This record gives sequence, C-alpha cells and structure tokens, in this order.
Amino acid sequence: MNPLMLLALWLASLLQTLDAPDPHEVARLRAQGPPALDRLLAQYDALPNCAEKDALERTIDAVAAQRYATVSRLYWYTDLDKAQAAARASGKPILSLRMLGRLDEDLSCANSRLFRVVLYADEDLSAFLRESFVLHWSSERPVPHVTIDFGDGRKIETTVTGNSAHYVLDAEGRPLDVLPGLYSAVAFRRELEAVLPLARESAGLSDAARLQRVRAYHTSRSLASAQMWAASGAPVRVTIAPRVGVVEAETRTISKSRGETPLVLGAGLGSVPIDSLVRTWRAGELSVWRLDEARLGSAACALIVRLAPMDWGVPAEPVRGEALDERIQALEAMVAADTELAELSLHSRVHRWFISLPAVPTFATLNERVYRELFLTPAADPWLGLSSAGVITGLPRDGIVR
Repeated sequence: MNPLMLLALWLASLLQTLDAPDPHEVARLRAQGPPALDRLLAQYDALPNCAEKDALERTIDAVAAQRYATVSRLYWYTDLDKAQAAARASGKPILSLRMLGRLDEDLSCANSRLFRVVLYADEDLSAFLRESFVLHWSSERPVPHVTIDFGDGRKIETTVTGNSAHYVLDAEGRPLDVLPGLYSAVAFRRELEAVLPLARESAGLSDAARLQRVRAYHTSRSLASAQMWAASGAPVRVTIAPRVGVVEAETRTISKSRGETPLVLGAGLGSVPIDSLVRTWRAGELSVWRLDEARLGSAACALIVRLAPMDWGVPAEPVRGEALDERIQALEAMVAADTELAELSLHSRVHRWFISLPAVPTFATLNERVYRELFLTPAADPWLGLSSAGVITGLPRDGIVR
C-alpha cells in the first residue's frame, strides 16, 4: 500500500474518532429509553444527506445499542434488570438476544450480523418487535476476530465461529422459549406470535401453573410446527454458485490440513461437506422449503447495497446489478434452509427440553445448555473449537499467544 493511501486511511480514522458520539451524552439519552431514540430518529429523518446526518447516525447507533439502528429503529437494553423494569412497567415480555460480541459493532458474530439484515431491517417485523417486546441483548463472550493479511496491502477482517439465540422471557426474566440460529422474518414473527400470549401472562402465574402452561405450549407448538413443515409441498430448487477453493486446497496435504482446517472452517472460508444440504450447495444447487417466506424486503435489500458486497477480483469492487441480485437470491435460499434447520432440528429439541423439565429453568441454566448442546461451543472450551489440539503445527506454542 502506497504512503498516500496509508495517510488517507489514517486521516479517515482520525476524523471518525474526533466525530465519535460523546459517551456522557449517550449515557444520558440511553437513560431516557426508547423515547430518546424516537426523537433522534425524527431529527435524522428531517435532515438531508450531509455530514451532520452521518454524525447523528453514529449517535443513534450508540443510543439504540445496535449497529444500523436508523434502519431497524429498535432500542435495546443491555442491562437485564433495566429490561425487566421496563417490561413490568409496560406489560410487555422481553426478547433477549444472546450472542458473541456486541450488537452495536460491525464485527459481532455472523448470526447477529445477519439478524441486522434479515430480521431487524424488515419493516413489518421491526414494528412488531417495538410494539410487542422489550428488547435486550447480552454477550456470551467476545467474538474471535481474524485478520488475514496477504502481504500486499490487502486484508480480510472477519470473525470466527459463534452462534446466537433469541430468548423469550417474561417480565421477571424467566425463559419460556428459545429461537436458536437464523430465521426468516416471517417464520421468526410466527414463532414469537405463538408464544406471546404465554409470555404476557406468565409473570402472574404461580410456579406450578406456569410450568403446566409452558409444558402444554411446547407440546402443542412442537406438533403444530411438524405438521406445518410436513405440509409445505414440494421444495424449490435454487441455483447457487458452488463454493470451492480453500477447503479443497487444504486437503492436498494431510498434515497441513489437520492444523489449519479448524480455523479455515471457523472463519467461514469454506464449507464442511457433512450433510446432503451442504453437498448440494457445493454442487451449485440447493433445495429449500418455504422460500417465499425468506424473501427480503426493500429496507433489507437497501442495507445490503449499503454494505457493498464485494466482487473478489483484484482490485476488489462492490457488486452491483444482476450479480448483486443473484447474491441476494442466494442469501434468501440460505435463510430458508437455516429456518428449516432451526425449526426441525434445533427448536424441536428446545421443545422437548421444556416438555421434560421438572421446573422452568433459569436463563443462565438454559443458556448454558443451548451453547453446549445445540451450538456445540460450551463455555468450558476457551478456544471455541478453533485450536489445533493434539496436532503438531510447526509454530511456537501452536500459534497461541497469551
């Protein structure tokens, strides 16, 4: 990278730092809750495109505690006690996002980044969330960051591993359901609407009555979901550009592969051919059910355009036109597949847990089980499965820096 480009990047970083929101002002506004966010959004909407509007957007993200909050218009609590107080005052239950990293940073875990595009940017869903829930997020742990430096000024900065889940809590913070992983906006709302009556009445029930209602809800919901998916009709075949390259390259040398594959796969640089869904995707085709429910709305597509997906040529350039449309269609197909996986595999296990539990679990107990059994990233593993344990890598201390 030439010196002039380095200077330009340094100046841009300096200007962004100088123009960062005042933390004391952000704290004051956050203490006022959603009304403060509404006032800021009204100011934002009234401004033409200008530097002042860009600066206000950064303040809005900080006050909302969510990146791209000018699109979602959602206010998130980051303190569960305050969320519970707001829930009691409003009569609304809590929707609590558990994630790796932070929702107000670009480099949060991959699921939460897609939530901002697929779910929170959906205008109908975001309106429903504002009307029906007090929103809260918390971090399971920091999300691992990866920088791949090609040595010529080009870098890829991304995150590695980590899954997210939305917990439906009553006003006292008791979990009633979990939606693990990524859903389409339509399916996400359908599941939340189903549990909403229980969530609204839970705080007023005795422990015994609550347990009975929770078991009955999960029994009926498990059956209804299975019946709905069984009646989904024929799948839709979607053509997707096959993902080839780095994983295949890793297989050319066994000893190299053993040391590098965990990081390659965790960083999303390749796909694991472990089931028929992934195999068909790698072959350039994916069969999915309920694809129409995964179609992205105009606000979500506009946010994708703003994020500027790249054409990976040299030099890399933003994708536009028909090529971008193809990428959006591929994302919709993958969201439809993720919704199917979430409902028929992950959420169905959650239903069985609640049906058989002797008492409604605490958030901490349920969350530990979700990350250990569903997401396979238990808190007991400090390396999130990314270390090359038991493999000689040829690096000092296997590349671990402490």
